[in-house]
This record gives sequence, C-alpha cells and structure tokens, in this order.
Amino acid sequence: MASGGGSVPTVLLGLEDAPLSPAEESRSDLTVSRLGGRPDWPADLAPPPPQPVCDRCGRPQPLVTQIYAPIGASAYHRTLYLFACVSPECANESGAWRCLRAQQRAAAERSEPESTARASQPAAAAAAAADWLDSADDWGDGDGGWGDDDGKVDNSSAGGIDNVRSNTGTGGSGDNMATLTPSLQKLALDVDNANLAASGDPPAASAEVEPASEEGVSPEPVAPPTGDLRALLAARPAPPAGTVTFRPTYLSVIEEPAPRAAASHHELDLLRQYQAREGVNMAQLSAGGGGGGGTAAAAAEVYERAAPAHGDRLLYKLIQRLELCPAQVLRYGRDGGAPLPLAPLPAGWAPVCAHCGGPAVFELQLLPTLVSRLRAADSQGAERTGLLEFGTAIVYTCRDSCWRDGDRPRAETVLVQAEMQ
Repeated sequence: MASGGGSVPTVLLGLEDAPLSPAEESRSDLTVSRLGGRPDWPADLAPPPPQPVCDRCGRPQPLVTQIYAPIGASAYHRTLYLFACVSPECANESGAWRCLRAQQRAAAERSEPESTARASQPAAAAAAAADWLDSADDWGDGDGGWGDDDGKVDNSSAGGIDNVRSNTGTGGSGDNMATLTPSLQKLALDVDNANLAASGDPPAASAEVEPASEEGVSPEPVAPPTGDLRALLAARPAPPAGTVTFRPTYLSVIEEPAPRAAASHHELDLLRQYQAREGVNMAQLSAGGGGGGGTAAAAAEVYERAAPAHGDRLLYKLIQRLELCPAQVLRYGRDGGAPLPLAPLPAGWAPVCAHCGGPAVFELQLLPTLVSRLRAADSQGAERTGLLEFGTAIVYTCRDSCWRDGDRPRAETVLVQAEMQ
C-alpha cells in the first residue's frame, strides 16, 4: 500500500488473501503486506528488535499485520508493524497495542521486489485461465491434435478408441455385431414385474398409529436460571498459554468502491407523479403502512435509508462503508483519507510524532471484520479464531516520516476503540 500523491483522496482497502506456505513465509521480506506471522524486519537492522510486550499485563504481543507503505518518491522502503495483546482485558485498550515503523534505504539499482513478483503470479495465472480457450479452434489442426486433416480420429495412442474395439472383436463392423448379438439376445423383459398397476390394484398404504394417551402431555417444569446471564455473555475464552502467532495470510489491495449515488431530482419527480396517479405512498408501503399522498422527504426515503433512530451516526457511517466491500479488514488513507471511528475522537485530538514533534496524520485503520480473520493454533494444535476482539484500531504516523540511516524502529500512535461503548 502506498500513498497515491494525487489531489483527490484515495482510500485503499485491504482484503484477506491466500495463506502463506512455510516456504513463502521463509522468503517473505518487508515489502510483503500480510496478516499474522512473524515480522520481516529490514535486512540492515541488526540485531532485530525483540518481540514487544504489553504495557498493561506484560504478555508478549503477536504481530497482527505488516503493511508495506512507501511514500511517493522516497528513497526508503517503509513498513508498518502492528502488535496487540490478546488478553481479553487488554485488547480494547490503546496501551495494549503497538505500531512500529521501520525503513530501509532502497538500492539505486534494485531488482524487482519479491512481493511485486509474487503479486504478479496471481495475475499471470488469471490470464492463463482466461486464455486457455484460445486454442479451442485449433483442436485437430496440429499433428498431435485430436484429429488429422481429413477429419478422421487419430487412434494411435495406447488409450485411444482402438483399445475399446479390441475388447469386442478384432474384425470389422460385422464381426462386432456378431459378437454383440448373443449378448443382446439374453436381454428379456420381466413380464411379471412390468406394469404391475395394470395387472391388479396396488396394495393400499397403511400406517400404524399409536393410541392417544388419556392423560395427555404434561410439560416438565423448567428451573429458572441461577447464573449471571450478563457475566456469561461478557465472558471471553482465555488466550492460549505461551506466545501466540497468528497464521500468516497475504493481503490484497483494491480501491474503495464509490458510494451509492443519491436519488436525483428527476427520479424523485417521477416517483411523486406515480404516487399522485396511483394514490399510494411508497414510503408508507415500504414501512408496512398504507394510504396516499406524501412529501418529497417521504419519497426520498424510498431511495435512501433513514439514519438510525438511536442516533449512532458514527457506527451507521462505518456500516455503510463496510457494505461497499464486506470483505475489507483494513482501510488505508494516508493520502487525505479519514478514519471511521466508532465513537467521537477525544476532545482536542491532535497526535504528534514522539520523535520529531511534528504532526501525525491518519494512515490506516483495522476494522472489526478482522476479528474473525485472525487465526492461531492452541496448545492442542487446533485452529482458533476470536482471540483478539476489538472494535477498531486507528493508526496515526509522522507526517514527514522522520528517519535517518541507522535508526531503530520508531513507535507511532494507535487509538483503539471498543465495539460497544
């Protein structure tokens, strides 16, 4: 993912793609955007940083995602690493998350990054899949095709039609028929079982019904619940013992689809004319009511959904964006994009870079849809999901991406909001 550098804000969406094989994971580098696994630090970063630990409970923080995010014509490769604590008491706290930014100067003459070559492989496979029918018209035209130039079938192969003929005789068609005739003569129609309904009435259907009980059915008494239902619903499974590593999975990137266009004035005029002519109110009918008449505002409701009655417009806005692409797990918008928080941002929220003191800008956001996509193995080797439950995680990074050769990874700002406030 990279900043577009254009005047129009561009929002990119990250979607879960294929999992990495062990061989692919061993060849992965900092130019690969993915979920889970272990971080691929820059090659010139020695020694590599230790695994971060939670500031709240001290538990090791697994890698949630690694995002390759170079900036324009920068001379550096640039990658963001997000870590989080999987403890249920910490997952929705900003202090339990960590974002580290690492950069590596790109060589003047550098070969194509492996991530680019790997990204081109699915495209090449798709092109091959689309082109495999191009040779359909050539069947039988070549020397090794299904037929030769005079339209006769080539039976030279060992598994061809000749082998089928050898099973029924070695002669011509007359020999074949002579061989098949005795077998055909053995076929006979079983007259006794054919057209059974014509020879007599079929047996009547019968069913054995148990007599009804005179006492009737007496329901068993149901004991009232004795436990705390709220506590039961709020309970979270304990995370696996030891260090958790989420399964590494590639991230594919697309541009965010355009929002659904609002109804035009012409469409609303047509709707009003229809309502006046037919004497109906489409807004009331869609809500289960009836009657005629209606205003322009009521007509607009046919085309646009009403805002939620509870007034949670932030959540409603997020849901609208998720509906454009339900598979998205990440939003990237350093090029003028804006986050979609679940709750109002803190008053006076203006994050700054902890290293240079300059302003920090929104770069990416992890969405609630990521919760079910993060998979890790438990102590028995079974795959589990839901180990990291959070609402959303919004990352702000240094606007100037301050960095000097020889620097260690730099921490950026992470704002975490719970799904239910």
